[in-house]
Amino acid sequence: MTTSPADTGGAAPTDPDTPDPGSPPAPDSPETGASNSPTLLALRLLEVMLRRDGDWGVSELGAELGLARGRVHRHLTLLTEAGYLSRNAETRRYGLGWRLILMGRTIGQRSPVVTIAAPVMATLSEQVGNTIVFSQVTDSGIVVTETLSSSSTLGVSFPPGTNFAYNSSAQGKVALAFADAAQKARWSGLTDERRTPATITDPEELWAQVAEARYRGWATAPNETFDGMNALAAPVLGHDGLIAGTLAIVAPGGVIPEQPHPEQVTALLAAAVEISLNLGCPREKLPAALRQA
Repeated sequence: MTTSPADTGGAAPTDPDTPDPGSPPAPDSPETGASNSPTLLALRLLEVMLRRDGDWGVSELGAELGLARGRVHRHLTLLTEAGYLSRNAETRRYGLGWRLILMGRTIGQRSPVVTIAAPVMATLSEQVGNTIVFSQVTDSGIVVTETLSSSSTLGVSFPPGTNFAYNSSAQGKVALAFADAAQKARWSGLTDERRTPATITDPEELWAQVAEARYRGWATAPNETFDGMNALAAPVLGHDGLIAGTLAIVAPGGVIPEQPHPEQVTALLAAAVEISLNLGCPREKLPAALRQA
């Protein structure tokens, strides 16, 4: 069984970002009940790491979870040894491991929404010749569920599990545009992420673009998620007429300009409508912008 230095009485780790693993938990960390379960703490840690791209330091995770760095370090060590996380020996920061990535792909492949969306995505990719991304809407942000890459689109990578806030992507703007009142109230708190200098963080500008997306049925985000890239996104609705996800064409800005080509918009909206209808959304519940597609 794997043990930590604190369990064996060994020396404290030398990582400058990791104090003695036996140090007491943060004052505001839970000490009793299910929230203190090692299993749930490990799951909470993984959930936090999936909220954004890139790696995490022990201190960042401790602050995010309200836990002492030593306690976080013990969980990180165990998860890394098991393959759920990876550790950069040079930077001493942690990222997703092979086992967690494989689990995400397996879950995505078994999702009924992905099963329904996949053939429509394939057709759309053939039509436009670019990468197609299907994402689901959650209370922690936009989460990429399936990516269909195109060989003609270089440098675009949105692996399943990639997470965006609602202001930093075309998918997020579309989600806000077609959210109901309850969803909008919850998601409005996730609108301050700055991924690039062009990311929209001004509330007035963001909500103006959200209103425009509602009217048009689509949104773009030139250079706002990644420098040099743009996405054209449309909503996908479920059987209840509520937004269930987003469908996007992703390509360099030269391929999808800020004002996308009409044929790109037509193809995207038609695909979004097809997936929505296949998910059981009654045609009469489709927004006006999509009914015209």
